[in-house]
Amino acid sequence: MSKGAPVILGNHEACDCFLQGDSVQPFHALIYWDRDGIYLDPLNNEGVFLNSKPINRSSPVENGVTITIANVKTGARITPDHKDRCAQIYPAESLAFDYFGFTAVGDTPSESFTVSMLGQGVTLGRGNTCDIILADSFSSREHAQLIPSGKSLTLFDTYSSNGVFVNGERVKKSRVHVGDIIDDRT
Repeated sequence: MSKGAPVILGNHEACDCFLQGDSVQPFHALIYWDRDGIYLDPLNNEGVFLNSKPINRSSPVENGVTITIANVKTGARITPDHKDRCAQIYPAESLAFDYFGFTAVGDTPSESFTVSMLGQGVTLGRGNTCDIILADSFSSREHAQLIPSGKSLTLFDTYSSNGVFVNGERVKKSRVHVGDIIDDRT
């Protein structure tokens, strides 16, 4: 149930919609409201389907569609007035956001930070030349790079020693979204 807030689906205790299944990831998908309607966005490559068709990017969700997350099927019930609600949440004027926020969680010694969604990418690592300095002994001098790409960021491992992990999976390159957990160790 949402009247405008995003809904995170997955098997992590922090998810709005907890799904239990063999292949369900901690943060598997995101349902969000946008100016044009309601959308489903896969947060990883582990299988998100609309009416049995795989999706790999944000896709509109219509009333009665079957959503499959890994091996768990569910339906979508959308009120007929959802387009009016979208117009209330996102007025006709241009909607843009300037920053993407990262929150330090767990036992990380690093602090929370933001990345501008305008301009060029930023480097992360423990080296003094990095844009974002990570106070973590597991981080390489230049560990990763974040590059703005629309409503998400693209994360690149810059040949780090310990690797980059998104939601527990080691990656060389990955789109990151709201709710993803990024780490430099497993």
